[in-house]
Formats: sequence, structure tokens, C-alpha cells
Amino acid sequence: MIVKIIKPISILVIDDSGDKYEGTPEQVVHQMRRWDTSMGRVTNNAEYMRLVASRLIDFPICRKEMQFLRTLESFGLVTVNDTKNKKGN
Repeated sequence: MIVKIIKPISILVIDDSGDKYEGTPEQVVHQMRRWDTSMGRVTNNAEYMRLVASRLIDFPICRKEMQFLRTLESFGLVTVNDTKNKKGN
């Protein structure tokens, strides 16, 4: 039996204000939601993604964090980069 270990993808997200978030898509969304969590608006990533969708016109409800981040990118709100291609890592 051959077991293949799949490393979780690591990404770097830069939002339109210049804030940087790095990690798996789940970790990045968790970092992005800190303000809304501290204000008692959300308690998890799914709630945060729904909250953001409610704030933006024509933004779909996303079930997966990577889909959410790519949608934000298509709206011009963030830039998503794969960190495995960065030199020095």
C-alpha cells in the first residue's frame, strides 16, 4: 500500500489596505475575521464568509475558504499568491 501525504496549500493574501495574511485558506480567513469576531458578529469562518457576502453586491455565498478568497480576488479586494513558489522558503 502506498500512502501519499498531501501538504496543505499555503497562500499569501494581501488585502486592498496592504494587510498580509499567510497560511492555509482556512487560517487566512480565520485571520481576516478577527475584527468581526472581536465585535461579536461571527464565531467561525462560515459565518464570516456569509457576513462578507451580505456586505457586497452580487457576492455569492461561498462554502470553501479558497473559493471565498478567489471570489474576493475577482472583486479586486485581495491578491492571492501561492507561497510554495517563493524563494527562500
